[in-house]
Amino acid sequence: SLLEILNDLGERPVIKLPSEYLSKDSWECQKIKSGESAVQSLSVAPSDEVALQGVADLLRKDAKGVKEIHIQESSLDLAPIFEGLKVNTNLEALHFSYSKPEQAQALLDALADNAKSGIRTLKLKYAGGKPAQTLETAPELQIAPHTMRKLHALSIDYASVKEDAWASILEKDGQGSSLERLHLRFPADVELPSAFQEAEMGTVALKELTIEGLSLPCIAMQVLSRGLASVPSLNKLSLKCSPSQNRDCKIWIGDFLSKNESVEELHLHGARFTMDEVLELARGLGQNFKLQKRYLDDDSMGYAEQQRLDSFLSTGLSTCKVI
Repeated sequence: SLLEILNDLGERPVIKLPSEYLSKDSWECQKIKSGESAVQSLSVAPSDEVALQGVADLLRKDAKGVKEIHIQESSLDLAPIFEGLKVNTNLEALHFSYSKPEQAQALLDALADNAKSGIRTLKLKYAGGKPAQTLETAPELQIAPHTMRKLHALSIDYASVKEDAWASILEKDGQGSSLERLHLRFPADVELPSAFQEAEMGTVALKELTIEGLSLPCIAMQVLSRGLASVPSLNKLSLKCSPSQNRDCKIWIGDFLSKNESVEELHLHGARFTMDEVLELARGLGQNFKLQKRYLDDDSMGYAEQQRLDSFLSTGLSTCKVI
């Protein structure tokens, strides 16, 4: 079958399973639980109790083939699913869409209770109405340090995370974190987690960092720069900024690039660069010999600024893409 061919190629397509197929006694669920199905990644949106119990059963019985599951936002009480997560050992990736912070926290608590959890990728996506606009109104989530240490990839929308989890990504007790990819979408007036303010983050395994909603003061950006500059593994940095972000913050990006020796790919979105800021950016780009790719959204600078930047970098980068 096509699924078996894709599996042989190492691909893992996400199959959206309709609620009517989620009954724990259905033919589809039986095949998945037995490992006879080629399905490895499921996307489920339980719309009734039968479907809810079917998903919970898949998790509880450690369905052999299911390595990744996407759980869409639901108005139902998801307690049975969380109970399944407490005992599941086969899952490697979990995507969870939530509208209420207590749903996200209940999921994190379930993972904290499962010492044998195999989850290495965790994505928490806000699917409610208008997200929290400030740090004061954003939910604060508790991720157990031992859960954080296992993760290779973490993505969080519009929420803050308590400090002990962030502290666990730094090697303070001889046990370094495995976290390689981190995606944070912040409320507008976020404060930088103290872990990122450490001047020496050289023990962090981070390879990709994406920060959205960035509106930090210049001093915080400089602190972040010092921390990230000591991360030898970081090779992809994506900053999605507010268009009103102040001038010093944008100049900081150029300064960071001139000092960082590991970043090979840079994405900048949303920040409008003036000619002076373009020159600072160009100086940083020009001094960074490892950077191979840059992605700038088409609102980031005017035609004259783009031409000026290109004239500085005409021989420097193998790939230049304007999104």
